[in-house]
Amino acid sequence: MRKKKSILVAVTLFLVGASVGGCLWWNWQSSQKYSVVYLISGDMYVGKLSHLCGLRLSDAYLLQGVKNETDPAQGGFQLMPLKDSLWSPKTIRINPRQVIFTAYVGEGSKISEALKEGK
Repeated sequence: MRKKKSILVAVTLFLVGASVGGCLWWNWQSSQKYSVVYLISGDMYVGKLSHLCGLRLSDAYLLQGVKNETDPAQGGFQLMPLKDSLWSPKTIRINPRQVIFTAYVGEGSKISEALKEGK
């Protein structure tokens, strides 16, 4: 009976450890890619999104739409680095209740190209 309890405790500890390790690995992997975060307010942020201890963006940019002066029918966008803002944060926390969606920035997208040019 005592041996069965020891085995059960060992298996339980292994499963908990594997779950925590998997969660940490997934969070680290996802925080290495750029993501877009779209909020209820209409604000869009681009940065490296971490899900550990809430939503956090590092290396963050504010994505703003800009009008084309020569052709008003066509618009564009501008990435403003938050590190250059007046308050210059290293990371920002995001209220998950304010998020409409998040998505990874695709390789070869206009945002990806702009991020590569800016670095």
